[in-house]
Amino acid sequence: MRRGGCVPPADYPVEVSAELATGSPSGSKDEAPRSFKALIPARLNLVLASGFALAHVYLLVLYPLGVIAIPSLAIALLVVSVLLAYPCWTLIHEAIHSMMSPDRRLNHGWGRLLAILHGSPFAVLRIVHLLHHKYNRVEDYAEAYDPARTSWRRAAIHHYYTVLAGRYWSEVLACVLVWLPRQRRERLIRDMFGDGEMAERLHHNMARRDTLAEARTDGVLGLALLAVTFWLYRHHVPVLIAVLSGRALLVSFFDDAYHYGTARNLREAPQPARNHALGPAWLVLNFNHHGLHHRYPSLPWKALPAKAREEGLVFDGGYWSSALRQLRGPIPLSELPAPDPTAGPRIRQSSHIRHARTTKC
Repeated sequence: MRRGGCVPPADYPVEVSAELATGSPSGSKDEAPRSFKALIPARLNLVLASGFALAHVYLLVLYPLGVIAIPSLAIALLVVSVLLAYPCWTLIHEAIHSMMSPDRRLNHGWGRLLAILHGSPFAVLRIVHLLHHKYNRVEDYAEAYDPARTSWRRAAIHHYYTVLAGRYWSEVLACVLVWLPRQRRERLIRDMFGDGEMAERLHHNMARRDTLAEARTDGVLGLALLAVTFWLYRHHVPVLIAVLSGRALLVSFFDDAYHYGTARNLREAPQPARNHALGPAWLVLNFNHHGLHHRYPSLPWKALPAKAREEGLVFDGGYWSSALRQLRGPIPLSELPAPDPTAGPRIRQSSHIRHARTTKC
């Protein structure tokens, strides 16, 4: 549950909105999102959202009901439904950035629906994702550990669990997290995200009355859907384990591959994420252009390839090989590459602003 940095919807927590409302390296908070919204493939996104929703419903409800009598066809559609879990997550990601539809209510509604079918409250995914951009590689290290505080063995167990399943199941856990008493919720957040500023802001924004009410509603619906699914699969438990494990693997394994082993960030100069070459990039809604997305978080997925060509983007390795690199295991913090003080959009942005001010004077 990650990635973010654009201007959120008007109902988004103010504490997050004010800090993450940077639409592009140009430094404009308002102009960029308005111009980028014209590039949103709204109709295509709604078609995809409908297809992904149907795939989730088939996986969770229709398959165990036996609505398709031909076994080979039923199993083939089940496999396809599992494989669509990650593309569906990337479309939820578009909704998090208010880039699924220019219509705010439609964007939010579809985002919530897909997130519930995904198994997590949309409000929680959105807050964590937007905070990720602010604290990525500053406090948010998926694979890094401090040998002075944690053994390699313990770090390895945590890393491999996170990469192979845990990222997804932590999102499902949010359905329960939002119902915990405030103090227990804060303690669990700190256990998951550490004692830094990111955990503090996550807890603060989740505690907002409107945000918590929405998250609790979605959490109940998500858990109820899972309960129905478990009951329907009661005579097909191995199949249920297989499909949920497949969904968890796909979402968890590819979610953080773009950041594995990248440099530690300077707060004033976030290091860029990687871009991974993938021929049929449309299969993941161009999410392989991840470094470019971090620089232009308000740019819709359909516009990323054109932006890549415009900037002469050079990929940082292949999609599959880069993802498999995570299997090398956890990395000591001291072995991460040193940050480049001149890298990252904030440095470019501040330089642009300084130049503009000097010119104006």
